[in-house]
Amino acid sequence: MEFIADNNALICKRQGETLRIEPWGKDALRVRAVMQPTIEDKAWALTEPTVLR
Repeated sequence: MEFIADNNALICKRQGETLRIEPWGKDALRVRAVMQPTIEDKAWALTEPTVLR
């Protein structure tokens, strides 16, 4: 298992799977996982992280 720090994200790679965990707004995380070596940088169903004022 390989762990990589990428800016503010943590990436874990194992046997062709990729898991990415990153901060998403205040007190939230975005978790994405694929059965590929890389994750496409698409928003999919998420909007931009909210900023609390």
